[in-house]
Amino acid sequence: MALPDVRFIQGNTDRYVVTGQRPYPSFADVESDPGLIPRLVEVAHSFAWTQGMVTAAGWFDWLSALHLEDRVLLPDGTRLLAVHVAPGQDDGSGIHPALSDYELSALVAKASADLVCVGHTHWPSTGRWAVCA
Repeated sequence: MALPDVRFIQGNTDRYVVTGQRPYPSFADVESDPGLIPRLVEVAHSFAWTQGMVTAAGWFDWLSALHLEDRVLLPDGTRLLAVHVAPGQDDGSGIHPALSDYELSALVAKASADLVCVGHTHWPSTGRWAVCA
């Protein structure tokens, strides 16, 4: 937080911590497949610990105030859009290297940006696409 010019955006895990929502598996998933009980317990413990630490450290309000997207006009005039998954999304498969040009174009068509930076998949890659609106 003390670093100058650092910007932050909300991701799915931030939303889970703040809202109490949880990732897979849900209770309905466990009802259908009781073999998922260990995974459900692991998720519950992990988020309970994280939510407790974030709250105790005084970061809960800061985390809950994060935005889904951040737009930056770079010095050269490039319009950068920073998102966690894809424009307007903080969860799901999002933008990743296995997308076809058509699939990628559909995800960023309304981004109004020259450069879109995402991080959800944790797959480092770069690409250059001409988006057809």
